[in-house]
Amino acid sequence: GTANYDYFERRRVPYVLPFSAYGRMLTGKLHPLDAAGEGYRVFPEERFSGFFVFRQPGYLIHDPELIKQITIKDFDHFVDHSFNISPELDPFLGRSLFFES
Repeated sequence: GTANYDYFERRRVPYVLPFSAYGRMLTGKLHPLDAAGEGYRVFPEERFSGFFVFRQPGYLIHDPELIKQITIKDFDHFVDHSFNISPELDPFLGRSLFFES
């Protein structure tokens, strides 16, 4: 169902429509990691945007200053890091504390 797809609308956050990204992933025209980054392309002037991994909402932070604030100053408030990145696939991000579970 679409039970959670109004998550960003209720919060007035710009977001990538999940159905267009999923269709392009299924046809092989878009890699799943690129789908998560669609917000950069669709909303280049925004500080952040939203996306969905299936029905789970996620945020894509565009603004370097906001990234700095989240990863350094407010790190303790962002404890639910849902991305697990393999160090074998990405040695830098795979060892980042921000992506540790």
